[in-house]
Amino acid sequence: SAPWAGAVMVDYRGEIAGGLNGVAGIAYRYKASVDSQLAGTGQPFRMGAQNIVDLYGGVNFDKTSVRLYGKNLFNDRSYTGLTVLTDRTRPLFPPVQPFTIGLQLDQSF
Repeated sequence: SAPWAGAVMVDYRGEIAGGLNGVAGIAYRYKASVDSQLAGTGQPFRMGAQNIVDLYGGVNFDKTSVRLYGKNLFNDRSYTGLTVLTDRTRPLFPPVQPFTIGLQLDQSF
């Protein structure tokens, strides 16, 4: 596992106008470089550090919330780990989620 990992998140909520509340947040996640497997167990692949920034903003009213978000804003191209399905000569390196923009709508009942 990585020698260092951590995350910092900041959320803000406040009233914009009568009954309409604004929300915003930002998150930074870090994971240091790590080898894909233990030394001496084959050919370890050095996976670079992860530096991922997420951001969102939106409004809440009554039982409805609408949010616009961006994940991995700077399109960090790192990997989550190493996977071997059946053929050990063809390992797979699953990437972190690439830069993504989305709209989220929630309705409570």
